[in-house]
Amino acid sequence: MALTLHLKQGDIVLGTLKETDNDFPWRYCTFTPTDAFQSVKPLFDRELELLEAEDWEQFDKAYQQIEALGLRLVDPLSGDEIREFLLHIEGDSASFRY
Repeated sequence: MALTLHLKQGDIVLGTLKETDNDFPWRYCTFTPTDAFQSVKPLFDRELELLEAEDWEQFDKAYQQIEALGLRLVDPLSGDEIREFLLHIEGDSASFRY
């Protein structure tokens, strides 16, 4: 059974990640956002832009903004949480490692 996780901020579900592949340490997923994701989407767009530009100093600053949101990856069945992770979201695709 493929791993399914909710991206949450507090009690709000921002989206669902469904694993499609993994290449340790990265896990690759489809990403289905909720309407609530729109409030944080610009931060993910910016960090991805900086990642692709290999501007590591600005990338670190941008990702710190994402970390400050207190996001969690939560297994909707078990309730298990991942609190420290690196997550990239581009359209309906996501990749993360923890």
